[in-house]
Amino acid sequence: MPERKVHEIVDVLLLGQKCSQVHKMIDLPSIWLGKGHRVLFHDEPTALLIGYVVGGPKGALSALLHVWLDRFSRQ
Repeated sequence: MPERKVHEIVDVLLLGQKCSQVHKMIDLPSIWLGKGHRVLFHDEPTALLIGYVVGGPKGALSALLHVWLDRFSRQ
């Protein structure tokens, strides 16, 4: 799983700004579930909703990038 720093670098490169709060919210279940936290909030519809509520349109895009980057890093 990429560290939050990696997600933020991708944000800056593709969106022009960090969306730290979006990543924090998407990964919030890691407090209770540890590395198995991706069973929650790591699907496109939920991530889009979280991202939009927390960070508007760019937050929604950041959330999608977060999910896709996590998926890609697992393989």
